[in-house]
Amino acid sequence: QIVDRLSELFVQTNKDTRYGESHPIGYLIVEGKCWEWLGSKGRGYGHLSKGRRQVQAHRWVYEQKFGFIAEGKECHHICANRGCVNPDHIIIVTRKEHIAQDRKMGYAAYRRNKTRCPRGHPYSGTNLCIDSRGKRLCRECKQRTNRRWYARRVRGVI
Repeated sequence: QIVDRLSELFVQTNKDTRYGESHPIGYLIVEGKCWEWLGSKGRGYGHLSKGRRQVQAHRWVYEQKFGFIAEGKECHHICANRGCVNPDHIIIVTRKEHIAQDRKMGYAAYRRNKTRCPRGHPYSGTNLCIDSRGKRLCRECKQRTNRRWYARRVRGVI
């Protein structure tokens, strides 16, 4: 099972030499089809440390399942979810093909296909809010932001 193998690899990858321990570097939610990366992210893409360098989580997971990605090739998410690390949702393309795919799918497709907020809460049921501009919001995160704003206002910071 790929999920079990990845869990083992996550633990093996991030050894804390100061304490002689290892610990997971990121977590997967296997829900439906996408595997959402819940570790560190940059611009929506999961990333992790391998030694002293940062690597993209989806690229690393892909290489664990299918092997090395050739020089000059890029990973393209066919699910349009940057946080997805499911290797079956990634195809290897040239830069030119990648740009063409992105144009064809459009940024709206990426947003529309997101099922979770950046903190991992679902965009569904009572947790889904739509703002005045039509943007989907996570009710839980919105309430958290409102509470923080109110607390700052009460303290006189705002």
